[in-house]
Amino acid sequence: MRQYEVIVGNVGTIYAGTDGLEAIVLYNKYARRSQRVGSRERCAGEPVTLLRDNTIWYEYSPPDAAW
Repeated sequence: MRQYEVIVGNVGTIYAGTDGLEAIVLYNKYARRSQRVGSRERCAGEPVTLLRDNTIWYEYSPPDAAW
C-alpha cells in the first residue's frame, strides 16, 4: 500500500496514512488556505507538501517564499 503524508509549513504533518484521496483533499484545502496570506490562519503563506511513499508528489510554495 502506498503511504501519503501532507505537511504544512509551521503547522507540521496534518495527514499520514494510506488514503490517497484524503491526502489530496487535505493538500488542496491547505494549499488554498496558504494562498490567503493576509488571513489570520496559521497556515497562511506557508508551504504545503504532499508526499507519496516519502517522495514529493505535489508541492505548493507561496510566491514570495524565501526558501
